[in-house]
Amino acid sequence: YRPKEHKVRMQDVYDAACAYVPEEQRPYFNRGVPIILGVRFYFPYRNTDYGTGRNAGVLKPNAPTFAIGQKDLDNMLKPLKDGMKGVVYNDYKQIVGYSECCKLYSESPRTVVTIKEVN
Repeated sequence: YRPKEHKVRMQDVYDAACAYVPEEQRPYFNRGVPIILGVRFYFPYRNTDYGTGRNAGVLKPNAPTFAIGQKDLDNMLKPLKDGMKGVVYNDYKQIVGYSECCKLYSESPRTVVTIKEVN
């Protein structure tokens, strides 16, 4: 999932989930199946994270890894979970835990979702 402004939109998540899970397999995780959700939000580096002059376009060695100054993680997770409802899982009440959920900087902005069934 690659958002335009890195704003999580429920419809965009739904569309991405539908492209991944064939209609005849929805929801991928059936009702009552406990799952663990992991999400990594990769934000683009800020302009100040790059050098200037002859180092223009070169990432500074002290550029941050974690996107602390970006949006609230909880507020980003809610529409993501809502967008996968009915496609990836029946209801987000099936989420019994989280693995790695974080906000990072990257030269390739994207969102990576991992979901595992709890055995």
